[in-house]
Formats: sequence, structure tokens, C-alpha cells
Amino acid sequence: MKKIALFMSAAMFSFAAFASSPSSWVASESGRIQAEKVKVGINKAKIVLENGEKTILPVDDLQAYSVNGKVFEKKTLYADGKPTGQEAFMQLISSSNGFDLYKNVEYDAESITPGSPIDRFYVYRNNDLHLAVTQKSLPSVMKFFGVRWSYK
Repeated sequence: MKKIALFMSAAMFSFAAFASSPSSWVASESGRIQAEKVKVGINKAKIVLENGEKTILPVDDLQAYSVNGKVFEKKTLYADGKPTGQEAFMQLISSSNGFDLYKNVEYDAESITPGSPIDRFYVYRNNDLHLAVTQKSLPSVMKFFGVRWSYK
């Protein structure tokens, strides 16, 4: 009986340690760093490491980061099917058969409410745009990736 109780308490402690492990990290060319907190701004990322040490990295040096379990990767932006030379951090939604579905929050200056964000979806294969998702293609793309989605 004591062995069972000891085994159960050890299992609970390891589960608690796993549950409290940080889900935030940053990745650059020099590698991936686990972090307690990550805050990405326009020009720099503020990172609090697991040991409490604070560091700052230029956003240009980051390739990807994760905050609260959400993964953001730097992807090339396209306009009319051609690369613009600009990059943005897009949220990785799902992956399937070598394709990745990303969400990018954009702002349309010509809309009726120019300050309101618009969720745009893109399908990439590696760093190449495969499909800019339209309202018409959105349901079939979400089905392909196994994502349940509803319109706002």
C-alpha cells in the first residue's frame, strides 16, 4: 500500500511540474530559448528567462516565438502572388500534409472602420505562399486542416 501511495504522489508531482513548465519560447538563428515571459514589440522582444533574467533581442533576429501555447512564425508577405520583401509574424493554426495554415491580423486603411483588425488566412508550404484564403475557400480550407471555425 505504501508503494502505491509513494508512486501516486511521485506521479502527481511530476504532472504538476509538467503542467507548470513554461509554454513560452523564442527561436533565432542561434537556437531556441525557453522563457517565462515573451513580449514582442515593433523593434524588440523583451524576454524573461526561466531563472528570472531579463534580456532583449531585436525582432529582426527572431524567427519564431511562442506565447501561451500559440506559435508565431516569421513568414514572407505576398501581394498579388508575388513576394513583397516584407515579413510578418503569423500565428500557426494547423499543419497537414506538408502545408501550414497561418492567421495574420491585418488592418485595411480603406475600410469603413480603418482601425479594426481583419483576420486573414494563408496556406504556406515551407516559406512559399500556396494559397491566400478567401471567404469562399475558407470553409474547405478549414475542413482540410481539421479546424472548426465560425464567422464572427
